[in-house]
Parts: sequence; C-alpha cells; structure tokens
Amino acid sequence: MGLFRKNKQVSEERSIPNRASSDARVAACPNCGGILKKVPGAKTKCPNCHEYMFVRTDPRTNSRLVVTFDQAEEIDDEWAKLNGTWPERKAERERVAATRERLAKKWNLPTVSDRDVRWAMLSEDVVAALRDHKWAAYQKAVFDMALELHDTKKPEQALPLFILAAYFYINNPNDALGEWWSEGYVSGPAEVFDYVGLECELLGITSEEGLNKYSERTQREAEKLKAPVAWTAVREMILENIASGK
Repeated sequence: MGLFRKNKQVSEERSIPNRASSDARVAACPNCGGILKKVPGAKTKCPNCHEYMFVRTDPRTNSRLVVTFDQAEEIDDEWAKLNGTWPERKAERERVAATRERLAKKWNLPTVSDRDVRWAMLSEDVVAALRDHKWAAYQKAVFDMALELHDTKKPEQALPLFILAAYFYINNPNDALGEWWSEGYVSGPAEVFDYVGLECELLGITSEEGLNKYSERTQREAEKLKAPVAWTAVREMILENIASGK
C-alpha cells in the first residue's frame, strides 16, 4: 500500500495530444518478475512475492503499465506536474518526511512504518479540522482513519468512524464557503455507506444493530453541531443506502 490514500487516482484527463494510447501491461510481477495467471487491471498483491503491483498510464509514453510502488509514485509525480498539483504533492511529501523523522526521534527508532506516519498525520488533520471548524476536512480525515482501521482488521473501531463520516457526508459541508450544503446531497451509492455495511457484516450484526450500537460518538457530535440533517434522519438514510446497494 502506498503512503497516501487518494479518493481518486491522480487525474489523467490531460492525455498526451496526438498520440495513441497503448496497453503495455504484461502478466508478470514488476517486483519479482514472477509469472501471473492474468494481467492485473488494478492494484493487487503478487501471489509470489506478496508485494503490491499498481496499474498506471505513463504520460511520458501514454502507455498503460503494471508497475512497482516506486514506479507508480514517479508516474503520479509526472501527472501532478501536468495537472498543476505538483506543489501540493511536493508539500505533502515534505510533511511525510518531517513526520517520519519526528516520530523516529520520539520513539527512539531507526525507522517508522508508513502506517504509523499516516496515522500521526491523520490525527493532526483531525485536530486541525476541529480547531478550525473545517467539517469537510474533518470528514475526510475521519474516513481515512476508518480505512486504516479497516485495513488492519479492526471493524469494531472502524465502524464508529465510518458512521461519523457518513453523517458528515449526508450533511455535505463546504469548507470554502463555510456552510452546510445538505440540499446538495443526492441519495445514492457512496463508498462510505458500503463500508458501514461491510463493517457490520464483519462484526456479524445487521446494519440497524450496528447503527444502534456504534453511533454514540456521532450522536454526541451531532448534538453539538446542529447540522441541517439531524442524526435520526441520517440514520434512516444510511440504512436506505445500504439496503439499496445490496
């Protein structure tokens, strides 16, 4: 897994003009060279070396490739430069390096895992968003924290955060305008609802049981915030979305 989570892969909308794209993917792991049963179509783990493989379109050649993590990062750098997002990406890298160094000194360790760095940065993001009342940023940080807990197979800790993220998703905060845009929310499939349902399944409970048992934090925050869509309505909307997605 890469260090940063992205809701969407770096945009590849600005394709290279006047050059036909090509599919250069092969059924071989770019890490160990092991032969695969099929050509990867997305990020997947090699059955031979157990390292992750990534699929990217390289803007320098307009070729779709199966690449290592480092190669994927290099390609994402190129897309960021093309799309004008390189300053932000570079700043995030510098923040990662500084966080890693700080944690290593604090814990007196020679190195710190990517996961520990991610969690420390997300914790900082949560504190900053709460301090500044930036609810869209808060929603994203909470959701990313829940994903980390899901990846480490901790559904009992992940579920309350996914429920909280769903509450904010439905209330649709807009940090740029400092407003709630609940009227802009359109009921329908969303990743956050899928994860609420999935964590309930992993815990062996129904979605309704999960919302009843693991929504205490969300209810506390909803009571303080007084967002346009109250928790009782949010609860029903989450259940409806989970049911419609099955």
